Amino acid sequence: MRISIPFFRVLLAFLVASAFTSGVWAQLRPIFVLNSLDADVSVIDPASWKVVKRISTGKEPHHLYLTPDEKSLIIANALSDSLTFVDPQTAEVQRTVRGIIDPYQLRFSPDMKWFVTAGNRLNHVDIYRWDGRDLTLAKRIATGKTPSHVWIDSKSSTAYATMQDSDELVAIDLPSQTLKWRRKTGPLPADVFGTPDDRYLLIGLTGGRGWRSTMSPARRPVWRITSPPARGRTPSVPLATGAMSSSATAWPTPSARSTSRP
Repeated sequence: MRISIPFFRVLLAFLVASAFTSGVWAQLRPIFVLNSLDADVSVIDPASWKVVKRISTGKEPHHLYLTPDEKSLIIANALSDSLTFVDPQTAEVQRTVRGIIDPYQLRFSPDMKWFVTAGNRLNHVDIYRWDGRDLTLAKRIATGKTPSHVWIDSKSSTAYATMQDSDELVAIDLPSQTLKWRRKTGPLPADVFGTPDDRYLLIGLTGGRGWRSTMSPARRPVWRITSPPARGRTPSVPLATGAMSSSATAWPTPSARSTSRP
């Protein structure tokens, strides 16, 4: 994917602001940038803003993820069916885990008992048990078409995954590894983000004209669907600190969800 220079500058500014806010800047931790076509990761020195090394990975690394305990940065190599574990402070490779089928996107549960991958190419979501060292496949769940991104609630009990080419969101119960429900979303859902109180799921929609739906937090929630924005007036929805999206869907979590479709 070609990235424009203005976008890259905005991204760098966001990284710098986040670093100052979180205190990471003082530790001068390296910055990691995926190079999917080159099958490697660039390591950038945050002081000089220069690439100091490149880490070879498997084929088509599409996502990287910092573990909840911040001890490892995991790179998902989708076409090589492997994960590369890297020390986030020294940028040294810790190990490579093979036999993880089609790991396009990935996420640990907050308690680090479960590890979930989205098989974007093979249309499945894999749930692994984690014992602090090794991953053991608990179940492979056939889902909708083109699983894209995964979010896990703060209780480490439910995983949510977007289905990019079937325009759906699915919920999976982690303890039983069963599909709880599926709902239609807007066109081409991609990233999914849960609010800290577990009341809403925000879904980035990459297709259409940027419509969004919001949920009332009432006991019997009511869906409100806004019409597509007027030309030149695309609304922005905050997805995380410092991140904005002009197209998002807010979904209720299982504790306060509606049975109606948006």
